[in-house]
Amino acid sequence: MRINLTDRLSKAQSGWAGLFGVTFILGQLYMLMEWGFLITRPSYLDVSPWSGKLLVLLFSAALMSALSLLGLGALVLAGRLVGLRRVPRLFFWLASLLPAGMLAVLALLLIDNFTYTLFAFGIATTPGAWRGLYAALFALLLAWADWEVLGVAAWLDQRRGEGQKRPWLWVGIATWVVLGLVVPLAAAGRQVTALEYTADSMSSRPHILWITGDGLSAEHMSLYGYQRDTTPNLRQLAESSLVAENFFVVADKTAGSLVSMFTGKHPLETRMLYPPDILIGADAYQHLPGILHAQGYRTIQYGFPYYVDAYYLNLLDGFDSTNGRALPSSPLYTGLKKALPSELAYFLYETSNRAADRLRHIFFIEKMQNPLETMLNPAANLTDQAKLDLFLSTLAEFDQPTFIHLHLLGTHGPVFRIDQKVFSRGQASADQGCWNTDFYDDAILGLDANIARVVQALEEQGLLENTLLIIGSDHATDFENRQRVPLMIRFPGGEITGRIQTNVSGLDIAPTILDYLDLPQPEWMRGRSLLAPGLEQGYIFGVGVGPLMQSDQGLWITGLQRSQPPFYQFGTINLIDCNRWYELDLDEPALTSGEVAGHTAPCPDEAVVSQAQAYALMLAYLREHGFAVESLEGLPGGD
Repeated sequence: MRINLTDRLSKAQSGWAGLFGVTFILGQLYMLMEWGFLITRPSYLDVSPWSGKLLVLLFSAALMSALSLLGLGALVLAGRLVGLRRVPRLFFWLASLLPAGMLAVLALLLIDNFTYTLFAFGIATTPGAWRGLYAALFALLLAWADWEVLGVAAWLDQRRGEGQKRPWLWVGIATWVVLGLVVPLAAAGRQVTALEYTADSMSSRPHILWITGDGLSAEHMSLYGYQRDTTPNLRQLAESSLVAENFFVVADKTAGSLVSMFTGKHPLETRMLYPPDILIGADAYQHLPGILHAQGYRTIQYGFPYYVDAYYLNLLDGFDSTNGRALPSSPLYTGLKKALPSELAYFLYETSNRAADRLRHIFFIEKMQNPLETMLNPAANLTDQAKLDLFLSTLAEFDQPTFIHLHLLGTHGPVFRIDQKVFSRGQASADQGCWNTDFYDDAILGLDANIARVVQALEEQGLLENTLLIIGSDHATDFENRQRVPLMIRFPGGEITGRIQTNVSGLDIAPTILDYLDLPQPEWMRGRSLLAPGLEQGYIFGVGVGPLMQSDQGLWITGLQRSQPPFYQFGTINLIDCNRWYELDLDEPALTSGEVAGHTAPCPDEAVVSQAQAYALMLAYLREHGFAVESLEGLPGGD
């Protein structure tokens, strides 16, 4: 049946029932597509039980349809208010753009997913004028979708006018929407919140500045005996600080490592290792920044969007601002996270961003950034100097106890960004190969100079002696967590000094800070305070994503996508016992071991576990955290 535009408008606007029906169906379809996209890739939804997956789908689809139908209702009401008995064509045309827009965006996302999967070419990778082709494509999709929506709405209203009214259908839609909104919220139960503390004696609380240098290996720092003087300023600062000689992180990637430091929880517990992982449930609220924030601290983070960003990692109620923006600057996400469980809020936020980012990109409003590409080639507002400038600008605002996390990227490989050539003199920066030692050492020297700049600024402002300064790293060079990384803590006034020989881990930093502040360590925080007397040698368990490979675009990505049980994104688990490390490959089960380079603590042979014992301990640790280990049993050397 051919229906021209005039007929479509005149026939469809008679009752609007058809347009309401089309909008409801498209709202369901849109969320189904987005939901299907997320559950088929490694994500927080991927590891959720099917009950949780379905509740997210039910709620998001119901909410999408409810908001869309309310929008149509508002246009109907607007038409009535202008005094017309029947809603004029203009209002109906505007209303038809809502479901048409959903259909056009849905088609655009499907095309983008298809082309990127097959050809590694998509909206995010479109250079220059090529973006305009996607804009033209979207305009055509919108015009086509609007035409089809008007036609279907007219047909449905025509059928309705022929006596085929079905009031039960609208009752069913209303029931579906209501149940879709109510049931998931009821099933989610009570929202978890941060620990509550009584903020007393705030004036006596010190400021806390936590600096992490990306990819720092203790073996390349003169602070730890390296032959090149890469850290002259840190060596001097160490005289009034507590230094851990044998410090290890529990994850080999930035996001997982820093989250574990903030929460005091192991990645096997949080399932937080590598984007697109996010913190969910109680883990989203249980962390050191949240405790300090509840205590009255102003909390600020300068890191790197997506990887080192509380906003993207779903670390809730922790920071007042992150990477130069206040979290409340996103009214949508702020409102969602307050009203909904974190899984629901994050899904809706990600869904809206997927469409918005691509539309802004193709219409030349804001260029999309590939996170890995941005990390390797940071924009001006993401450089270490820019972050340092932001930090220094806040010093005058230290009118209340302040906690700042500052993450510096100059030492992140495989290619390093340096301010001054000392060890790499005579070599062209553009020609440096991956993990060039000379450039790496220069990058560490630059980090050392930046930290000296921070310390000088604190001293000039009279803040140094009332600041708890922590300097560390997220992982060693080459994305490694079996190597020693630096940890130095300067307490206010330099009141606690010395060297810790015992093996310690990233899980121990948050408990140490709470201990110094005389705040109780919550039961969910697994680490131990480094200020506790008689620190004993213990096992340190770490995890990693496994081998990385270089893509066709020159980006470093995980070689395997572990979206299936039992291990999700965890490709390796390792155990460090005194001066030995043991690693279990979870993808192609194999055991390896070796000695920790530069280890300083005495390790009698009889006190170190054998490979067979380490193997049993790693299996037990996986089992303890809910992983099936049958495929790992019976490995050679594990008997």
